Amino acid sequence: MERLDWRTVQASYGTLRIRRRRMCKEGEAGIYPLDKELGIRPYRRYTAYLEYTIAQIAAKTVYRVTADAVNLLTPVTMSHQQVARVVKQVGETYSAWEDLQATPDPMEEKKNCVNRKSSTSRETASCCTGRRRNKRNCIASRSPKACERTATDANL
Repeated sequence: MERLDWRTVQASYGTLRIRRRRMCKEGEAGIYPLDKELGIRPYRRYTAYLEYTIAQIAAKTVYRVTADAVNLLTPVTMSHQQVARVVKQVGETYSAWEDLQATPDPMEEKKNCVNRKSSTSRETASCCTGRRRNKRNCIASRSPKACERTATDANL
């Protein structure tokens, strides 16, 4: 235990003031285990659900009307500039999530990598070995023959 800190977070039902403990190992950066457990992101004032709600409203109206709706329907007070910042943060978070979904799973690539002996010469080398590539049989094509190995490469 290093110290006790307070954190204030705005939620759709009001302001939360959380007392949390900062923990630190020798020579490492400190962490807040409660933040991780509750899903409170660093440097974010609003909860994820409130940000989602603001982005949903802002998608259908202008930021000033969104700010008025948030101020009227929740105990949170915000300006249209804050709405713009929240929408930008939500967009960046969503973009990072999309990029993560688009990245291929390394375990899936290994399943597609079938090591078979090829009847051709050294020029049909494997994508798996990283030595030579055949334009027809590249991992990028995602074909079942994606990673054929020649008999000579298998013996190396």
